[in-house]
Amino acid sequence: MAAAGEDVVDVPSTSSARVRLLTTGGDRKTDPADALHVAQVALFRTDPRKVTAENQSTILRLLTERHNDLVNECTRITNRLHAVLRDLLPGGAPTRLSADKAAALMKGIRPLTATDNCRRDIARDLLADLR
Repeated sequence: MAAAGEDVVDVPSTSSARVRLLTTGGDRKTDPADALHVAQVALFRTDPRKVTAENQSTILRLLTERHNDLVNECTRITNRLHAVLRDLLPGGAPTRLSADKAAALMKGIRPLTATDNCRRDIARDLLADLR
């Protein structure tokens, strides 16, 4: 609506919930009643926060947050894979582990116990997630 040129204000949900509780006793929550309570809060609020149309900076912020999430997830998976390989390999796994290095290391793993077999399966799953 803001992008279409309409004046839009942000109404905190806690404020509209308070109005609902005070006017109706809070026993019934319906869409028409909620719309009325939001409108009442917006009408009598002295400091409404105007909502502006999203612009390029909003898109850039969203993409940056997504990139940061992906980097953090990749780091988490790599660290977990390193920990599992460290337990499977004599002498541990090298630092600066990449997906290709991990795949090469995993080719030489021959589990002797059921626990090591489970670790290898987890490492295989983590490697698939990393790729």
